[in-house]
Amino acid sequence: MSEALSPGRLPEHASAGDKEQTRAATTPLTPLADAAIAAAKTYARQALAPETLRAYATDWRAFIAWCRAAGCEALPAAPAAVAAYLAACAPGYSRAALERRLAAIGHQHRLRELP
Repeated sequence: MSEALSPGRLPEHASAGDKEQTRAATTPLTPLADAAIAAAKTYARQALAPETLRAYATDWRAFIAWCRAAGCEALPAAPAAVAAYLAACAPGYSRAALERRLAAIGHQHRLRELP
């Protein structure tokens, strides 16, 4: 017989670690913690040089165009789609350029708090 669970509840047989992670994930943050997280996000967004941001924007547009042509979603991008994109780009780009394109995709995901 299965247990009926309300949101945020774990079955009785869940480990203490599982219960602690769920409690931490559902505990509301204080205004001080919210402000600190917002400040950290702002610093992270400003951590890249303007030239890097321009290059990432160009790489991101190229990835979006490839996704449209391939019929897959750019956000959140499936790992297989990212791998296929990089493989498609590989013949025309250096390893450094491919790494930057991958970094640009990761950057867009982090900005949107996606996996």
